Amino acid sequence: MIVLLTKPSSCRCHWLRGIGVYAMASRSLWDSELVAGVAFRPQRCQASKRGPWIDSTYMADVKLAYRLYKDTRQDSSGKALLIYFHANAELCTDLETDVHQFFDCGFGAVLCPEFRGYAWSEGTPSLRSLYPDSEALINALPEILETNDLQLDMPIIVLGRSLGSACAIHLATAPNVCGLIIESGVMELLKLPMVMQFAMMMPQLLQALRQEPSPLKPLEELRQVRIPTVVIHGELDEMSPIDQAFAAHGACASPEKKLVKYRAGHNDLRLRARKEYFRELRLLCDRVVSGVPQVVPEQPQGWLEMLGEVFSASSLRCLPGMRRCFASSEDMNAETPR
Repeated sequence: MIVLLTKPSSCRCHWLRGIGVYAMASRSLWDSELVAGVAFRPQRCQASKRGPWIDSTYMADVKLAYRLYKDTRQDSSGKALLIYFHANAELCTDLETDVHQFFDCGFGAVLCPEFRGYAWSEGTPSLRSLYPDSEALINALPEILETNDLQLDMPIIVLGRSLGSACAIHLATAPNVCGLIIESGVMELLKLPMVMQFAMMMPQLLQALRQEPSPLKPLEELRQVRIPTVVIHGELDEMSPIDQAFAAHGACASPEKKLVKYRAGHNDLRLRARKEYFRELRLLCDRVVSGVPQVVPEQPQGWLEMLGEVFSASSLRCLPGMRRCFASSEDMNAETPR
């Protein structure tokens, strides 16, 4: 979930002075409190020992929180580890109600790392810290697994939701990472509707940000990804529009990639398409654990497919009540459950 916190001041000179101060100090505007206030919504909570989970910390240059869920119903051998990076208005403690469905998909454990300044993490959230903190997690992972009696060679699937997708993509080329899930992902920050609305009132800020290199480069990094990848997105997403999913799917270099769309928004995707969502996760988990590429059998051409050859995608997109939709060239290989 992406939340806009900071309201632009009615006095633009205040923000202009802020931009000038960062330029004079040779600091990136991306590191400013203004950008952090838009990108993050930090919430605090304490570690808890009152549930079937492990709350602890790992070290970057500060202590960062994590919550680890283990499937105690069965042995974790032959199971995958899910590393779940949440959205900017969530916490590592928010998966409690869903975690058993992740276990049912074939995950033996779910590790939820935390952003700086969230939960019981130290530090202050910033976009520039996301990548090094993700790398610190991977470096600390062997100790985390060993301390909690989990196999060190568990195949890993990384899942990033919304802003957390940047962290998941960054780790997609790390050792033992065998699968990638991008859920309601953010690929181009400056193209998000809330940023564009902000920029309408403060165009100098957007122009200044465009002139500086972004600390997050998910599309560039996706061009290096070779592991099985699933891009999941809501067609009605008002915060991170579906174009972001098309960009992610197009940039990803994996020979096994899939774009799945649901009739949902940014924050109700798992609610509206719960069964289909977890089915996709199970398919990917089975693929990673078995090591066998998925082969989708070719379906015989039916009357809907023949109609698709007659009508262009621009003139007829979807028949009401029908599961299958006609796809344009940019939508190829994308599923749209109804």
